[in-house]
Amino acid sequence: MADQRPNYIGYCDTHRKRLYPSRKQAKQHLRQLPRNKRMREYPCDLVVGHWHIGHLPLAAVEGRLSAREVYEDRP
Repeated sequence: MADQRPNYIGYCDTHRKRLYPSRKQAKQHLRQLPRNKRMREYPCDLVVGHWHIGHLPLAAVEGRLSAREVYEDRP
């Protein structure tokens, strides 16, 4: 049987999240999720040019910081 998720290309072994080949495809999948208000697409830092979908940090949801500010100090 063919894969029913044409935009999904596999899992990132380190992050244990689905990989998407482009930001556009990650956003398209995100829009299809029923509870997507606190989620975002972000680049995989291990597989160059690929994207993940994940939850926004609480500080970003509350408007105290942007997601970029929360994650900028991470290695």
